[in-house]
Amino acid sequence: MSNDGERDIPKLYQEVCRKLQAYAPNQEELLEAVQEAWTRCFEHHKQNLPDNELVAWLVATGKNYLIDKQRAKKRQNSMQVQLAYILDRDIACEKDFDYKEKSVCILQLAQSLSQEECQILLLVLSGNDLKTIADMLELRYPTVVKRYQRACQHIRARYQEACDNIEGTSPLQEESSHSLGEGNTTASLEKDSAS
Repeated sequence: MSNDGERDIPKLYQEVCRKLQAYAPNQEELLEAVQEAWTRCFEHHKQNLPDNELVAWLVATGKNYLIDKQRAKKRQNSMQVQLAYILDRDIACEKDFDYKEKSVCILQLAQSLSQEECQILLLVLSGNDLKTIADMLELRYPTVVKRYQRACQHIRARYQEACDNIEGTSPLQEESSHSLGEGNTTASLEKDSAS
């Protein structure tokens, strides 16, 4: 591989694939990482590097992409495990379980928790374990465990009525429509008694 004359792009591509193969869990993710590395190569104007430096840069970029992707999967899996615990359900068996929608619902419900319980819940959903959270908040570990369990119980109780309803309204929408509905009922009663 030299920069004298035309570059042998297919040969460079194959070399990057070969070097990244050890880091990719499957062929599809390998090709995705190589494609992403080449895209970033042009975005960062690295295409004019000498062949050996270009290959090294592409391999490092592809490797970082694969690492980031694995971290994102771990965070997703961690969040799924935490959602399952918080909701006390085996959500892995639910084909149509929408993690994003349920997370939003839980975050809305978390607003009704005490500030400390809400903070613990958010830190857990961010991928932190309870021991780390205890250190971060400078609280005793058993205290954090107890507050987390209390927060989960509160969320479970409200979740059933707020997020699983037929209309699919969020707890905030439900509360606002409930308070509006009360006002409308009062206005209706006043109007009926006036006639």
